[in-house]
Amino acid sequence: MPTPVLIVPGFIGAVFVLVGSTILYRAITSVSRARSWTPIQGEVVSLAQERRTSSSSHDDHHHTDVRYVMIAHYTYRDPRTGQQVDDRTEVPDRFVGGPGSPIGLVYDPKDPTRSQLAEVSAGASAFVGVVGLFFAAVGVVIVVAVIAAVTGHGPMADFFGTDDGGGGDFPGRFDRSP
Repeated sequence: MPTPVLIVPGFIGAVFVLVGSTILYRAITSVSRARSWTPIQGEVVSLAQERRTSSSSHDDHHHTDVRYVMIAHYTYRDPRTGQQVDDRTEVPDRFVGGPGSPIGLVYDPKDPTRSQLAEVSAGASAFVGVVGLFFAAVGVVIVVAVIAAVTGHGPMADFFGTDDGGGGDFPGRFDRSP
C-alpha cells in the first residue's frame, strides 16, 4: 500500500514526464515540418501586438505576468488550387517586415491550410528539445524511485520506510538471498 507521502512525488514525477515529453514532441515536430513541408513565399497582411497573460497564486498572493508578442497575419496561395490561404503566427522580435513584405513559409502539401514560418531555428528547437528531455528524464527518475519505494525494493524503500526486506541495507548493499 503506497504511503501518502509517496503520492505527491509520484504525481510530480508523472507531470514532469508528461510536460517534458510534450515539449520534446513539439520541438521535434516543428523541425520535422520545416524540413519536410513545401517551402512557399507568403505576404504579410498586417502586424499586431498581442497581449498574453499568465496568472499564478500562492497563499494569499496573486501574480499576473503580462508579455507582448508580435503576430503576423499573412496570406499565400495554394499552388495546386490557386486558393488563397490566410493564417497568423507569432514572429520573432527581429522580424523587420511590415504589411506587404514577403514572409518565408512552409506548408503541408496534404493540407495546404496548415503552415508555419520556414525559419525554424534548429538551434533553438534543439535547446527546447533538450529542456523537454531533461524534464522527462527527471520525471522518470522520480517515478521509478516512487515505484521502488512502494514495492519495497531499493534504497528509496529504506528512505521512505517501506522496505519489506527485499531492498537490502542502504547504501549500496542489496540482499540477493532467496
